[in-house]
Amino acid sequence: MAGILAEPLVLELLIMPRYVYQPIQSTLDADDAVQEGDREAELIPENRIPGDEIGDIMRSRNATVRKLSELAQDLGDKNAQLESARRSIAAHDRLATIGLLSASVAHEINTPLSVLRGSIEQLQELEQEPQSRERLARIRRVTDRLGRISESLLDFSRARKVAQIRPVPLRALVDEAWGLLAIDEHPD
Repeated sequence: MAGILAEPLVLELLIMPRYVYQPIQSTLDADDAVQEGDREAELIPENRIPGDEIGDIMRSRNATVRKLSELAQDLGDKNAQLESARRSIAAHDRLATIGLLSASVAHEINTPLSVLRGSIEQLQELEQEPQSRERLARIRRVTDRLGRISESLLDFSRARKVAQIRPVPLRALVDEAWGLLAIDEHPD
């Protein structure tokens, strides 16, 4: 009779905890770690995996978790690449829109600018007074500057291969700015 009671007792106290309960608890703990995002504890440590069929299941689970981790990392990398490509496309789209807007503005400016140039040229031919001729010359310079700005807008709207950076004559730029400021100058 003692043997009949001893077998279930040995099974329940020694065999089941070591070969069933502990492996199941290790698997549950590792699954909880996956759910909580605890990367350090999501794999069952190799020293807690038995060498039987349950151990085979635990190793297979670890391999699946590793593979899913790798796939998640790859997916994260792909998502980052996709987001970068999306931002790049959006930036190109904004530049294309700015280019179209620039071309439209330039065309809208050029028509009245041509009329203004023609009127200034006629006035310059008719005007005899030096002060008025100087004022018309300044207005003509401003008109020419507006024409250059319009051309720059059109140039910006065109596709080009390489931007050219070149030095700008600073003195001429300052003189032009001074001339623009002096347009509304009234004689004393």
